[in-house]
Amino acid sequence: MPDHAKLRFTQYEKRLFAEQKRDMAELYPTPEQWERSYPPVARPEDPALQQQYDDYAQMYPREKQTKGEPPNVTPEQESRVNQALSNVELSDKISGASDAGTKPVPNDPTPLETARDIGQDLNRAGVTMDKDK
Repeated sequence: MPDHAKLRFTQYEKRLFAEQKRDMAELYPTPEQWERSYPPVARPEDPALQQQYDDYAQMYPREKQTKGEPPNVTPEQESRVNQALSNVELSDKISGASDAGTKPVPNDPTPLETARDIGQDLNRAGVTMDKDK
């Protein structure tokens, strides 16, 4: 054990950690029992919070699904997914940016004369570039 590791905790703190570890192993011998120790949270009344609650519940289900078990999907969700999948047209070609036939041309910078004219127009209108004090 390196010297700096010995200085992290006192003997008293190490004993407390060992007791805590023993107690937790006694109370919750498996991760499933640890999960069940949390009380269920009621679904909120606010619609925006309900959506967050549903999203979280979908990402982190309390009961782990096993392989082969059908997912918890409502018929409405399944019909929307099926409709979206039917509207998708997949092809083996990449489209979009790769369809561009010419090399992109950068924007032309504003000519110096045009910039000077704009600055003079702004100056006549009373716009100044004085620094604030």
